Amino acid sequence: FRLRTNVTLHMYISDSPCGDASIYEVRKINGRDPTPEHNTNNFSDGKGAGNTIAASETELNFTGAKIILPQNGSSHISSILEFSIVSNSNVTLGREDVQKLGALRVKSSRSNIPTHLRTTSMSCSDKIVRWGVLGLQGVLLSNFIMGPICLSSIIVGRDPRGVDEGQFGGQSVALERSLTQRIKQALDSLPKKYHHFNSKPPMVAVVNQSLDCSKSVSEFRYMMEIADKCKIDAGLLPDEERAPSPEKKRRRTNDGNPLHPQKGSASGMCINWHQLHQDKPSKGNGANEQKLLTEITIGATGFKRAKKPKTPEDVLGTTSRLCRFRLAQRYMKCTELISQIKKLVQCSKYELNEGDTEVRAEKESCNKLEGLSYAKCKEQSHSEVKQITGLVFSCNGGPLNGWLRTNSQEDFIV
Repeated sequence: FRLRTNVTLHMYISDSPCGDASIYEVRKINGRDPTPEHNTNNFSDGKGAGNTIAASETELNFTGAKIILPQNGSSHISSILEFSIVSNSNVTLGREDVQKLGALRVKSSRSNIPTHLRTTSMSCSDKIVRWGVLGLQGVLLSNFIMGPICLSSIIVGRDPRGVDEGQFGGQSVALERSLTQRIKQALDSLPKKYHHFNSKPPMVAVVNQSLDCSKSVSEFRYMMEIADKCKIDAGLLPDEERAPSPEKKRRRTNDGNPLHPQKGSASGMCINWHQLHQDKPSKGNGANEQKLLTEITIGATGFKRAKKPKTPEDVLGTTSRLCRFRLAQRYMKCTELISQIKKLVQCSKYELNEGDTEVRAEKESCNKLEGLSYAKCKEQSHSEVKQITGLVFSCNGGPLNGWLRTNSQEDFIV
């Protein structure tokens, strides 16, 4: 199988991906002295001409993703976390005082989380770089697909706090540096015999449209409220601008005083859907019915939105169709189906029966997958993706060198 030539994949993200792509310059509010004459820059609040908020110097946006440290450590680390991810191997994570560009990181998490509960999931920026090199399909699906399935473009919503000038540049510069350049570097590091594997990295762009509930817009709204509060405390805000909006009226304490500005947060729910094409005509017309199947999951756990499972059997009923267990099950079904198709083709072409050598070999190959673990299924793969994955992750000085692999405790029987 292969992706149709007229089909391209495009990714839209409301905020810059966590990790390296989130390190870009933003303006910050000078809460101690909000008067314009004591600040170096002003920036618009998006409500029209004349509505500006005093801002001080710029700063680098801080990504909460924790850097994966080499064995020799770093001099710009404020705290260090060590935990075991595989047998006889320790991983050292750090919280940076000065953020290093182009480094591998794991997703953000609290520093006081127990070792066995700490995430080993790589940052979104690092995952996108991996997809740009190896494709979206993964090792198991690559057994059925010729060549990688890659993104054609990555579109990110604009951060209203961002600036395009400065030493490190804004969002566009960060996306180009952290995604496009690292993908090119990884592809260039491959041996010549694999240069056909991918054509080019995806196009990256920043668009002005942003979601009101996105993280950057919520941060910007919080900064605006802080600036307004500073002006009110200093007696600098005109009376006509002090009238609270309907949203702010609801956010008051019992004595009528406004609450301290609070940061908003996006919903913790995730939605995935696909169209199910039904061959049976729908009632009332002869056209085939296309049904949209939607699944809602909880972002923190990955389980489907439902009642909390009480038994291990209940857990299987709440797993998402996008989890590794369900995808591995589909892989097994596809493997069995292809085996049956091959057997039918061989029988029709050579008039073979169940006792012939070719049929028995195909059947034994399929039976070998029964009872295997997820990791073993990937190990038995002979796809080109598996070979390139090992090369990319082990390339000294490469952008993906040091990628964290999941340990055996997260393995399961398919």
